[in-house]
Amino acid sequence: MRPSPPLLLVALAGLVRALVAVRTAMPERDAGHYLWMADGLLRGEPERLVHSVFHPLFPLLIGALRAAWPALDPIAAGQLVACSLGALAAWPLWTLTRALFGPRAAWLACIGFAVGTWFARHPADVLSEGPFHLLVAGAVCLLAMRARTSAAAACGAGLLAALAYLTRPEGASLGLCGLGWLLAQGARRPARAFAAGCAPALLLPLACWRFGDGFTLSPKAAFVWADGLGQGGGLAHYLTHLSREPGALAEAVGYVAMPAALVAAWLALRGRRRREAWLLLAPLLIQLAIVPILRTNHRFLSGYGLLLLPFAGDAWRRAAPWLAQRGRALPALVLALAFAPDAIRLPAARRTDRVIERDLGVWLGAHLRPGERLASTLQRLDYFAGVEPASPRTIADAELAAAATDPRVRFVVHLAHRPTPLDAELAHLGLTPVPLPADLAARSAERGIRVFGR
Repeated sequence: MRPSPPLLLVALAGLVRALVAVRTAMPERDAGHYLWMADGLLRGEPERLVHSVFHPLFPLLIGALRAAWPALDPIAAGQLVACSLGALAAWPLWTLTRALFGPRAAWLACIGFAVGTWFARHPADVLSEGPFHLLVAGAVCLLAMRARTSAAAACGAGLLAALAYLTRPEGASLGLCGLGWLLAQGARRPARAFAAGCAPALLLPLACWRFGDGFTLSPKAAFVWADGLGQGGGLAHYLTHLSREPGALAEAVGYVAMPAALVAAWLALRGRRRREAWLLLAPLLIQLAIVPILRTNHRFLSGYGLLLLPFAGDAWRRAAPWLAQRGRALPALVLALAFAPDAIRLPAARRTDRVIERDLGVWLGAHLRPGERLASTLQRLDYFAGVEPASPRTIADAELAAAATDPRVRFVVHLAHRPTPLDAELAHLGLTPVPLPADLAARSAERGIRVFGR
């Protein structure tokens, strides 16, 4: 029996993500926070899951895997959770695209997802986009195909939307859009079922109130404001980052796929699939409006950028016969050009120079006595030293110097290839350069890591 297309596409996505994971020497810096939260389950400190700006479902899954498989390396555990769940998103994406635009569109949409540079890299970087892609694709698939006529499907879509919110804060817009979409079509009973399915989303604010720092709808909201628009940039900050969104969205989705998808989306809004087109576009539009509050980055657009891929597949469905009429080789040439950037970038080794952060963190952690602390600007190093990672933002020198005034701070670590005024300030506080083993010293100098201690 031949395997089904969705199964083949899931396998392709899984293989690509495995390749990228193997070629990723160190994950992205936010991975330190996710792994620290996950370790709370192993150390009997589950409250760590709500003592972070990040939402808890992804680290909860990593922690559960590590509890079941204690010998598994923490980075490998995070990659396994993110990459496997992310690859599974190809299944609902195929089902959704095929139902809306046909099998030819479904093939291209899912291949674009399977081999897309950032669709593969973010999960390999131990980031929450992997499970988020699965939950978004699953929820939208249920909504578009069955929720209007089935209360059970609507409830299932609501549950997936709630889990998306427990994974990333922008998951909230999926719930709002799904509910509004059902109500706009007069599907009141399914809308009530969808709202009931969304109820588990309340677990996050309740857990923050009971075990965290107080009731909040999203622990990341205040962080986003303080690290972005709240710094005083005002309208200029917002408009500057708003103007960068087309480039960031093209980087997230694909430089050929994104413009093609926008053209097909415009055509869908004028045709018989306009209801479903609005369902796919609304969460992304909300995200595009929110992202400039912090800053524009392709990572922040990847989660809902997935929903442009069905339109990219539809663009191919429309264009392929026209291209074939103008040359039998032309469709293959266009596809080759479309996927060339991904094919070039995906196999590249990444962050090999960051491995020193793990090795140095382990060494520093072994030299910390009970009650002593580490202050640094390197979140991955913090995690491997066994301390809570620094805030997931740029740490100013003045902030690091202020932390160093605490006599419990044994080590201070920052990045600078040359001596800086911070070095003199640390010396004034009684911290001096730490003699490191020869290998660590050489690699730290190459990376520009400076280590001071008292």
